[in-house]
Order: sequence, then C-alpha cells, then structure tokens
Amino acid sequence: MIELLYYIKSEEYRNWLIENEKLLNQWDYLQIINAAQIDIRDKLRLLKKYKDELIKNGRITRRYDSACKCYEAAINLLLEESDVALFQVTLKRRRSTDDIEYTCDNTWPCKSFSEILEYTQERLDEGVTNDEFDDSWYVIERYTLRSGKYDLDAWFVMSSNGTVWCTQLYSESAVVSENHHNDRLVDMAGLHLPMPYKEGDIITIDCRPFHKPFHALITWSNDNMHNYSTCDCLCYTFEPYYDRVLSINSINHLYVGFDEFSPLINISKFKGELPQNEKIIKEVSRYIKTHEYGAHKIEDMHLGSDFSEFEEKLIKLISE
Repeated sequence: MIELLYYIKSEEYRNWLIENEKLLNQWDYLQIINAAQIDIRDKLRLLKKYKDELIKNGRITRRYDSACKCYEAAINLLLEESDVALFQVTLKRRRSTDDIEYTCDNTWPCKSFSEILEYTQERLDEGVTNDEFDDSWYVIERYTLRSGKYDLDAWFVMSSNGTVWCTQLYSESAVVSENHHNDRLVDMAGLHLPMPYKEGDIITIDCRPFHKPFHALITWSNDNMHNYSTCDCLCYTFEPYYDRVLSINSINHLYVGFDEFSPLINISKFKGELPQNEKIIKEVSRYIKTHEYGAHKIEDMHLGSDFSEFEEKLIKLISE
C-alpha cells in the first residue's frame, strides 16, 4: 500500500513516510484515503482495491465498512436525478484583508448534480479559475421532498474543477448504520501520522483553498513514534473576539471541520525568510534552539495566559 503515500503532497514528508513505512498501520492508510485531495468516487475505488490489505487480521473492519457504506450512499444521492430532489449550491470564496481572512458566499438552487457541473464548467470556460486549490470551492446540499417538506439528505464539498472532496450524510433515510453517527461522515481533517519535525523547526502548512498557506513553529513533538496522536505548534490563528492571535495548538487540531484538509496532507520544513508579519516565529525558533527547556517554558507560559497577553509575554521572554 506504499503507493497510497503519494497522496501526501509534500515530497519531503512523503519520502520520510516511505522510509519509515514500518511505523504505519492499516488505520493510517484508511485515514490517508479519506484525507486525500481526490474525488469521493476515487476514494471508494481505492478502498475496494486495497480491501484485503486494509482489513488484514480484522483490525479495522467496521471502520472500513463504515467508510465504504458512507461513500456509496453519498454517491448515489449525489448522482440520482429525481423530481423530488433539490440541490442547494454555495460558491465560497476565500478573501483576506489586513491579514484577516473571511469567506464570501453565493447560494442558488439546482435540480441535479449534472446541472451543477454545467455551471462550474461554464465558469472554467470563462477563465474564472484554473486551480482547484486556489481560493474558491463549492458546498452542495442535497434535499428530498418528503411529506410536504424538504429534508437534508447529504452535504458535499466540491472543488472549483468539480472534484467532490468529501461528504456527510444527514437524514434518517441516509443513515448507513443505526446508532453509529460516524457512519454518516468521512473526516478529511482527521489524519494522524508520525512526523519527522522537532522542537524549534519552522514548517509550512498549506490547506488551500480553505486557508492560505502559513508558517508554524514546532514547540512540542512526540519522540514515541508509536504514540503520535499530536504535535504542538506556535502559529497565528483567528480566534473569536480576538481576530488574529499568536497561540499554540495541536497540528492535528488546527482544522477539525469535515470540510477542511488535514494540515498533514501538505506540510514541509520551511527554508527561507519569513514575511514581516511572522518574524516572531523565527525569533522563538532561535530561542528554543539556544535555551535548554526553552520549548517547555513557552508551552507552560501559553497554558497560563489568555490570547490577549500571550504574545506580549512571549516577546518579553525571548528578549531577555
């Protein structure tokens, strides 16, 4: 299954994973398929292709079956053309002003997925965008008329080029397995893999189109490769009531929405000069690499501070 690692976009990180493939298991490969930046129909095809390897020894059989059933049900709802079906399409565009990101929405109804594709193709023909990882995408909601009202059956995220990246099922008629909510969704952001990055390393995270690329600093890494559920990083994020703030987060928890790519899909070590608005990351990196337990001091400081005072305390610490 080593060829599945080629869905990791960063060549540097991908090569490291290939060299350390012994650290990976069936669950890791199942996550990679779910997180890949490919169409859900291709994800289902890969699941079936690697079925025997993925469910070897029965370790993840239920999770594997759940993913297959979710994709199958969602694909049927997406492609089905019916007089009682209605699709609501929202074109989302990512914008940025003074380092503050926001999203513009434009919503309209359609009767079928084929009609949606006709519209997206018209935009491509007009030269609106040629890069599905640029700054726009679509959210598609599929409804069915039942007993005089429209029920939401499924929800999809599609690229500007028509690639349906992910799905989530909603209505009772679309439930794959009773009492198992996880059978209704496949989480692109839920990717947990070992990483080669160490405390003090500056990395680039690229989760376009949902977020613009940015830099982060590793403040804590787990040396136990068999327990690699998290790795902390210092970066600028957007918090409610605070706008753009400097904070420490788990890399795996930076983006947790079902409509967001995992940071691990395209992550690499940064080499170069940071932009002016991220200069402090370089200074903190130097502090960690030249002070014993420097990363631990910063982590402890973050735990005892709120967003409004952490950056001020951090600047004071690295200036001493």
